[in-house]
Amino acid sequence: MDKYLEANRALWNEWADINYRSDFYRVADFKAGLNKLRTYEMAEVGPVDGKDLLHLQCHFGLDTLCWARLGARVTGADFSTAALSQARALAEDVGLDARFVESDIYELRNISVAASTSSTPPAACWAGYPISTSGERSLLIS
Repeated sequence: MDKYLEANRALWNEWADINYRSDFYRVADFKAGLNKLRTYEMAEVGPVDGKDLLHLQCHFGLDTLCWARLGARVTGADFSTAALSQARALAEDVGLDARFVESDIYELRNISVAASTSSTPPAACWAGYPISTSGERSLLIS
């Protein structure tokens, strides 16, 4: 693995626990039922009940699981082992069905990421590039 990619992965592995425990992400509120998605995000995607959604760079899965609460069949992808471990534990903790796969976005095409057995492409991809200094995510619809 490239030394820069490895350094980046190590950093995100370290940040996973820090972010999970931070007040910014409001994990306790999420566990109590808070949907952290913004109104405009849900409006842009539209109803997701019964649809497949792939969340790129999902970190510890908070937004991914918010989409699952809205009825989407979700797959979250990230390259941080620590973040994915937390994502899986969080999904189990709140009783949501979600799949989390470990991959960087460049290698993702080499693994099966379908959230269901459907051969249709995901209804939407939740992209992980920042659009604000707070690290909010942007949306790509396919």
